[in-house]
Amino acid sequence: MKPLTAGLELGSRFVLLRRLGEGGQGEVWLAEDREAARRVALKFLPDEEATAEFERMRLAPAGAVEVYGLHEEGGRRFCALEYVAGGDLGQFRGRSYRSFLPALQGVAAQLAQLHALGTTHGDLKCGNVLIDAAGNPRLADFGRATRIGELPPSGGSPYNQGPQRLRGEPAAPADDLYALGAMLYELLAASPPFYPAITRDKVLYEPPPQLVPRQPTPEGLRRLALRLLAKSAAERPASMDEVAALLAAAAQEPPDEPAAPASAATATMRTDAAGPWRHWKAAAGVAAVAVAAAALFTWLSAGERAPDASLAASAAKRATEQLAARREQAAQDEREAGAAVAARDEFDRRLAELERRG
Repeated sequence: MKPLTAGLELGSRFVLLRRLGEGGQGEVWLAEDREAARRVALKFLPDEEATAEFERMRLAPAGAVEVYGLHEEGGRRFCALEYVAGGDLGQFRGRSYRSFLPALQGVAAQLAQLHALGTTHGDLKCGNVLIDAAGNPRLADFGRATRIGELPPSGGSPYNQGPQRLRGEPAAPADDLYALGAMLYELLAASPPFYPAITRDKVLYEPPPQLVPRQPTPEGLRRLALRLLAKSAAERPASMDEVAALLAAAAQEPPDEPAAPASAATATMRTDAAGPWRHWKAAAGVAAVAVAAAALFTWLSAGERAPDASLAASAAKRATEQLAARREQAAQDEREAGAAVAARDEFDRRLAELERRG
């Protein structure tokens, strides 16, 4: 069997042009389809996997990447798919939410159709949402699509698998809701949640790292991303239709999140975007407690008789403890913001390195 290389002819119909991608199961190549006079994407998989995936891809909803057929040439079995030349959703990572929100709404609509057909996608991520020449999203790669209630296959992006998938529970629409939240988080922050040191325990038990958008972002959009990432499926929106409605509502909100700082070093400065804006509530609370404590101290030192000295002393102690707690919370928020920006910068560095190699 000849290796897959540019220029390889598969029968008299297909000619390989260049490799588009490679995964654990197989490769995807851009090819010329002489018979249909068009360019197509050919997905090469082991014979049994190719047949199974072809059947799964036929369940794709309207608007998804079109499946042309299953072929066997040169000792290989492969699926012929529509070639979508506009790149994937990852190209909008870290850009204004206005650049990707319409596409995300389209993805939610396609997933709502898929769920209505009784199937989950199972591997939703930026790389599996392609953008066509008109700017429309085209849901792709149904290799892990699973009927609702059945056990899903293993594998998939670790950043987009929720607690239920990791525990091996039957497939449910809530799995795709979590994955959409991870994708939204990644688009806003320019790196996925828990990047780069993701672990199973973090996904199962820890809240996602503080979401620090790179660009001004509506509060409703940030709130939706974190709600979709809830550990409990019951705490996520009830359906993709609800998600689509929430995305539409967020699109009408004014952005109120300043852009994140350019590096982790500036993230800890009180003058940066993640500083005074993010902590105005904490700062106001600290000031209020300090004023109350100062007033109480002045009142006692002026010789006024406290109605109950023990109550006054207790109040002063509580004020001091609240002041210390709020300061610690503000410091913790600063550390989390710095960690989120550092993760984003490391994600960008590794992505640029892969692009240079590629």
